[in-house]
Amino acid sequence: MANGADANTRDRQWITPLHVCAANNGLECARVLLPHINSIDASDRVGASPLHHAVFNSHLDLTTFLLSNRAQANHFDNCDRRPIHYAAAVDNTDAIRFLVDTGGAEVDVHDKDMMTPLHMAAAKGSLNALHLLCDFGAKIDAIDALGNTAVHWAALHGQDDILDELILRGADIGCVNHNGITPLHLAAGSSLGTSALDVLLTHKDLIDVNSRDKYGRTALHFAAKYGRHNRIADLIRCGADCSIADKCLATPLHYASLSGSAPVIDALITIAKADVNLIDTNGMSPLHYSSFAGFSSASKRLLDANANKQICDTCGRTAHFLAAYSGSTECLQLLMPLPETLIDAFNRSLLHYAANAHTSDCVDYLLKNFKHQFDINGRDINGWTSLHYASARDHDDKPCVDLLLELGAERDIPDNHGFYALDYAAVTRLTTSAINISI
Repeated sequence: MANGADANTRDRQWITPLHVCAANNGLECARVLLPHINSIDASDRVGASPLHHAVFNSHLDLTTFLLSNRAQANHFDNCDRRPIHYAAAVDNTDAIRFLVDTGGAEVDVHDKDMMTPLHMAAAKGSLNALHLLCDFGAKIDAIDALGNTAVHWAALHGQDDILDELILRGADIGCVNHNGITPLHLAAGSSLGTSALDVLLTHKDLIDVNSRDKYGRTALHFAAKYGRHNRIADLIRCGADCSIADKCLATPLHYASLSGSAPVIDALITIAKADVNLIDTNGMSPLHYSSFAGFSSASKRLLDANANKQICDTCGRTAHFLAAYSGSTECLQLLMPLPETLIDAFNRSLLHYAANAHTSDCVDYLLKNFKHQFDINGRDINGWTSLHYASARDHDDKPCVDLLLELGAERDIPDNHGFYALDYAAVTRLTTSAINISI
C-alpha cells in the first residue's frame, strides 16, 4: 500500500483483500487493511461481507475483530442470509454466541425463503448450533416460505440426531407445510431419510402415518415414487395403508410402477398385498403406468402377480397402447397376445401409437408379426394414418417412415384438413409428439 496498492480492489467475484483475510484467518493483515478500506461491510458478488466469510470459516478472532470494529451483525447477502445463518450452517457456536451477545443478531431472522438459522442448523445437522439457538429462544416451530419447520428440514436431510433433539424440546413432528406434506412424507421419499424415518416411526403415537398431502398422497406414495423399497415394510408395519389413493385415485403401486422400481412393487405386493388391478380416474391400472414408462421389469412383476392385461382406460386403451406409445418392444412382448380391441376411442390403433414413438422398433415388431391384424392406412378421428404420425416425429433418417412405406403405407392420403403425411415431414422439427398422454 505504501507503493499505491488499493486496499479496496476487487477480483471478478468482487472479493476484496479484507474478504480474503476473513476467510483465511489473516488477523494481522486485517488490522493493516482496516484504516484504508471504504467499508468493513463490503459485499462480494453473492452479497457476503467479510463477517460472513469469517463466520463461515469458523475464525473467531476475525469475527471478534470485525464486530469490534462495527461490522454489521445483521448484514445480509443476496439471499437475505445473515452471518448467523452461516454460523448455524457450519455449527459455529462461538460465532452464534458472539453475534447474539455482542452484535445484537436476531435468532429468528429469516432469509428470502423465510428460513431461520434454526432451519439452517436442522438441514445441515448442526446439533450444537441447534442447542444454542433454542437456548437463545429460537422459535422451534417457525415456518419457512413453504410452511416447512425445522422438523421438515431435518427429516428431508436424514438428520436423526437433530430430530431427537427437536422432539425432546417439544417440536410438532406431525406438522404439515403449505402443501400438506409432513416430515414423514419427506423422510419416506428422501434419499437421505432412512434414519429420520426410523426416528419418526418410533414416535408413531405423535403422527398420522396415513396423513395425506393436498394431492392426497401419503408417505407410502412418496416411498414408492422415489423407489425407497427399504422403507415400505417399516411404514406398513406402523399402519400405512397401501390402498389409499391420491386425488387421481393412484395408489402407491401406481407410483412404483411409474418409477419402475421392481423392489418396491415386490414389497407392496408381497408385504402389503396391494391390489394390482386398481384403476385411477383415467381408468389406468399400475400395468398401464409401467408400460407408459417403458419399464419391462416392473411390468413383469405386475403380470406375475396376475395383473389384468385387458383393462381399458377411459379412452379404450389397454396397457398395450401405452407400451407402443413408449416405444418399448420389451413391454409390448410381455403383454402379448394382442388386446381384444385394437382401436381406441380416437379410432387409433396400436400402430398409430407405435408410429408416434421415438423409435421404429414397435412398428417393426407389430407389422412383422401381426400385419394382417392392422390396417396400415387406417385413419383416426383427425384423419391421420400411421404414416402421418411417423412423419410428424423427428426420427433420425426417418426409419419409421421408410418402414411404413416399404410395407404398404400410402403417402397420398389427406387428413381432415387436407394435409398429407409428407406435409408434416416438412415441419417435423416443430413437432415433438402428436399424441400426448400425461400421467
